[in-house]
Amino acid sequence: MNRLLTVFAGCLFLTACAGPQINALGPSMSEIQAMPLKEAQTHLAGRTVMTFIERHREYQDSSDALGYYKWVDGPGTQVEFLAEDGRWFLWSPEGTELASGEWVLRSWYNDRYYICFSPSGAFNNVLARHAQEDEFKCVLLAEYAGQVVEARRGDAFELASGRLPFELSAEPATIDSLLKRSE
Repeated sequence: MNRLLTVFAGCLFLTACAGPQINALGPSMSEIQAMPLKEAQTHLAGRTVMTFIERHREYQDSSDALGYYKWVDGPGTQVEFLAEDGRWFLWSPEGTELASGEWVLRSWYNDRYYICFSPSGAFNNVLARHAQEDEFKCVLLAEYAGQVVEARRGDAFELASGRLPFELSAEPATIDSLLKRSE
């Protein structure tokens, strides 16, 4: 029992000290969830969003028709631009090309939102890993926000141009440190 409490306390400490910024998207998650859908989507649109995903759950198919989730290594630092017109651009250390597609916010029950991504081509991304072209892959906005390290208005790296600024490292970073490197 003491070991379990120690592990739990350690996890809380690590989450508090090294985790994503709670209000990186601006208002708190409860304030965003309280916004009408259109207002919440407008609030997120036009932002460069940096996430850090060290490990994540991935669904695994099983021969007995019952799948399961398994913890796998994540891509590390990723940078996205959520364009105001619904286009989405992803800069990831897993690829040598900029991924793109569409994004949308969808309503879920209990006044919660999903953020959904639809890749326009084949690529390997944590959130859209199992989505086919023109198919949206959704995740609860609160879960997505839990991976956000930093966000700011505008297309900080001009990802909408379709060009990668440079090869992105999986190591933790800040938007400012990446901007300095791209100069």
